[in-house]
Amino acid sequence: MKWFKHLSDSLNDPDIFDLIAEFGGDGYLVFFGTLEIVAKESRNFDESLTISWRFFAKNLQLSQKKAKKILEKIAKTKRFEITFCEDSFSIFIPKLKELSDNWTSRIAEKKEEKTRKLLQSNSEVTTAQEEEEEVEVEEEVRSRKELKHLCQQVVDIWNSNNYKTVRKLTDTMKRKIRARIKEEDFDMGKIIKKVNEIKDSEFISKANWFTFHWLIQNDTNYIKLLAGNYDPPKKNKYAVADEDIIPPPE
Repeated sequence: MKWFKHLSDSLNDPDIFDLIAEFGGDGYLVFFGTLEIVAKESRNFDESLTISWRFFAKNLQLSQKKAKKILEKIAKTKRFEITFCEDSFSIFIPKLKELSDNWTSRIAEKKEEKTRKLLQSNSEVTTAQEEEEEVEVEEEVRSRKELKHLCQQVVDIWNSNNYKTVRKLTDTMKRKIRARIKEEDFDMGKIIKKVNEIKDSEFISKANWFTFHWLIQNDTNYIKLLAGNYDPPKKNKYAVADEDIIPPPE
């Protein structure tokens, strides 16, 4: 506390009047000087403060003997609660809080206001962050739903062909499908058309590996399918069956 309320009519206070009457200006000095020292040195006005006689007398520029005598007089008024020791004394002033100055109160109020604004600001930031996180979560959920829907659409297109039907869309399949649909050449329309062209061929009809799982397994299987790598060999219209070949004369 920087300073305390100094009552303008202190000279009319009976206790202070008696101090001045007995000790002159030194009585007035010790009374308010003590208040100033306690206000400056004390961290908690609810507890007593121990002050050395040497420090006290030096600050008031009085002899230790005279300073002690005046304090003994003040202690009798019960305004200050003082315990005297040889080298120091402990003092507690019950009314010191009531003498707190407006400056101290304003500082406390400003600190409280600053703290309140800071908390409010943090709360607003937190709220904004929470709202942003909620939006991100909603977008992620919506994105997952859309991807799930796309994955199911891919499976439905495959199943519409009634060829080695997919009965359950697993998480592994979803991951594979999500990877494939991001690729420019993955076109289920073209893939189904190609499957219909070759599914009854001797080679593919016997291929147990030729399934939807194989199709989406990596980024090359469906490319090879579309490229015609699994097309049945084209028959040469000029080809002659072995049995029709007439062996040359001996």
